[in-house]
Amino acid sequence: MSSIIVVTYKGPTDTKPARLRVTCGAFKPKTYTYPHQYDGIRAYELVARMYLDDMGWAKNKPIYGGWIKGSVAGFVAVPI
Repeated sequence: MSSIIVVTYKGPTDTKPARLRVTCGAFKPKTYTYPHQYDGIRAYELVARMYLDDMGWAKNKPIYGGWIKGSVAGFVAVPI
């Protein structure tokens, strides 16, 4: 995998809670409920890790990233 994992905040609506949407190049995007037990970049990092695990990529590999702009963060999995 050589694409950046992009995590974007989606605010709550009348019927849905706050969510984080994850995209990665041409791969299928996925949406997760915002993990309120974490704050800031840690919530985005957790969701990026969940996406990696759901896709079967880079299990137990470190991920690195940070804010891209506003409420958008990017991460990459680094093989050791």
